[in-house]
Amino acid sequence: MMRAALPPNESARLATLLSFDILDSPAETEFDDLTRLASQICETPIALISLIDADRQWFKSRVGLDAGATPRELAFCSHAILADDVMVVQNATDDVRFADNPLVEGDPGIRFYAGMPLTAKDGNHMGTLCVIDRVPRTLSAMQIGALRTLGRQVVRQMELRIASRRLARESAFRQTILNSAAESIISTTPEGIITTFSRGSEKLLGYKAAELVGKCTPAIIHDPAEVAAHAARLTEELGRPVEPGFEAFVAKAHGGGSETREWTYIRRDGTRVPVLLSVSEVADEKGAVLGFIGVARDITELKCAQADLERLAAELTRSNRDLEHFASIASHDLQEPLRMVTGYMDLLGRRYRGRLDAQADEFIGFALDGAKRMKTLIRDLLAYSRIGTREKVCESVAMSRPIDLALENLKLVIAEKQAEISVGPMPAISADPVLLTQLFQNLIGNALKFAGKETPRIAITARRGEGEWIFSVADKGIGIEDKYLVRIFEIFHRLHSREEYPGTGIGLALCKRIVEIHGGRIWAESEPHRGSVFHFSLPTDEGKD
Repeated sequence: MMRAALPPNESARLATLLSFDILDSPAETEFDDLTRLASQICETPIALISLIDADRQWFKSRVGLDAGATPRELAFCSHAILADDVMVVQNATDDVRFADNPLVEGDPGIRFYAGMPLTAKDGNHMGTLCVIDRVPRTLSAMQIGALRTLGRQVVRQMELRIASRRLARESAFRQTILNSAAESIISTTPEGIITTFSRGSEKLLGYKAAELVGKCTPAIIHDPAEVAAHAARLTEELGRPVEPGFEAFVAKAHGGGSETREWTYIRRDGTRVPVLLSVSEVADEKGAVLGFIGVARDITELKCAQADLERLAAELTRSNRDLEHFASIASHDLQEPLRMVTGYMDLLGRRYRGRLDAQADEFIGFALDGAKRMKTLIRDLLAYSRIGTREKVCESVAMSRPIDLALENLKLVIAEKQAEISVGPMPAISADPVLLTQLFQNLIGNALKFAGKETPRIAITARRGEGEWIFSVADKGIGIEDKYLVRIFEIFHRLHSREEYPGTGIGLALCKRIVEIHGGRIWAESEPHRGSVFHFSLPTDEGKD
């Protein structure tokens, strides 16, 4: 007996065979049908699908033979996989390779053998489709051709088998994802028939998947009036008729697009639930439409939150109106008696100074100073409250303009302190010029106030940031300790006594409010006895300098 040589690509061949995960698998009708057909066409009592493992030939399918496997060294197929076409042995007793083979001399008494190699796409031969007879014989050209064809079908069936198993795993994986997803996920055929209905959908809508899959379209869970209204809008938008049915859900998803919008789902019990639905087209690698998938989310809580926000916005509007009303009262009803008190105290001071005792003069001075400070406080409070209630009027503003106006308003203090003020190049941005004038006036005024004993030196600059302009007002004044920088923008927060530096503690809070109304931010850097820099940013659109 002549033992077959190992193929030169034996390691790769075995790896290919193992990749099909078919060895020692149960019998399958698809393979048995091909084996039976080979036996009938070739008119042989035995036909086998033989796979050559490292040390055996194992039969995936067999007709006319009881054994499930034989040693590889005895296998005719071990020789057949060395060729690229059908190997035919007309009479094994006359062939030196097989004459003394136990399978020839003993059971099953092989005389005739013909085997077609089972060749994978990578060119490796995994085994054969073979036919066997107990008497010498030949095959016709038609039979040999049929054996070739059936051998290729065996390989194709092996490929389909592994693809089917892979598809089943992927399908199980996808189903697991569908079942574990909290969202409602529904897929359909191109025509709209539901193909999958996730557990999230079951929980949300009260239907079981078996009630809907393969039986209806998602229209069953939609409000017909809402669908009809959306179809009408799409007809106008797309310039073509859109039917008030499944097409209304997927019209914008055609061609690889998608649409996300709010819909109202109707549960099995008739109750309604708002959802955010995203619909996408599913296509194969060639662009053929396989169906559609709809995902999204119960937005009941979001809608409730929106309703709460709308209610809070309405309450805030009412509150702002009340605040405006208060501001009106404060500007008139509170200041009127305060002006009277201030006027009469001033009159007392001028008319009776020196005519009473020194303590009376001191008391009158205290009262007059307190009245004036109250007037200033009311003025600043009104300014702070009106910032939030007045309508912001945005226009293109050359930032040098509000700076000039602020300097004009402060010219007496600037002249008195002989301040040195420099202003760098300024951009134009969209903002409220009145509020910006107030902003710069407060920041420059602070720099003048807290200059200490030195001549105030103030530099106003601007630089471009990412999507914003950053403005800076730098001084060489008394500075601020780091621990106070976080709190200096809080209303009424003061770092010094009124005797040292008069003021109401509202100025920087007012600056912060103006900046935030414009969508910016404000912060400060400082070092005691070396000065401070107040920065604020204002957003700007690209191209608007």
